[in-house]
Amino acid sequence: MDAYGNLTTDDEFLTGRRIRLISYLDPDVAMGVTGDTDTGWSGVGVHRLSNGSPNETIFIAGVAAGSKSRMFYLAWGSDPNQALSMEGDSTGRLTLEPISQSIDGDPTYYPEFQAQWQNGPWFVLSAFGSSQVVDISESGTGENNPIIAFQANGGGNQTWRAQDVDFVPPAGGALANADTPAASAAPDPVKSGKPG
Repeated sequence: MDAYGNLTTDDEFLTGRRIRLISYLDPDVAMGVTGDTDTGWSGVGVHRLSNGSPNETIFIAGVAAGSKSRMFYLAWGSDPNQALSMEGDSTGRLTLEPISQSIDGDPTYYPEFQAQWQNGPWFVLSAFGSSQVVDISESGTGENNPIIAFQANGGGNQTWRAQDVDFVPPAGGALANADTPAASAAPDPVKSGKPG
């Protein structure tokens, strides 16, 4: 974990930590739960932190029994019986899927994800076995804009950092704003065209 509470290794996703996924596009833009979809499951989209309701953006990262190496799930903090899924609804919006409970001693099923690290705390998030990544549709940062699965293209709309929501900075040290490029080691997406 860096000095600002951002996760920086795969192992930090495996501990049941409460996190918020912040977009590279704007430090006010987080992944959040946006209401029901045509599947009957809750949808996932942009949530602007300045609009309030920060609990809509908290996920619990952990590892399921029998999980592949470096794979983790993202359960919703307000209802850990639902987990982020790349399956999506008919429009492609990602959804929260009810977690399948164990039957006949089989492990409980969780959709699994992996972080593909880019630069410092920044990563691209994909599901196990998928060539698609978590993407803010059309790079739209407005409230409830869909978050979808899309082919990786290196865009800032596919780049995230995971912030530990329970992080307490060390006493006695003044930290710079973690949302500034210098503090988070993020390249300028306009200048570079893509992260890292």
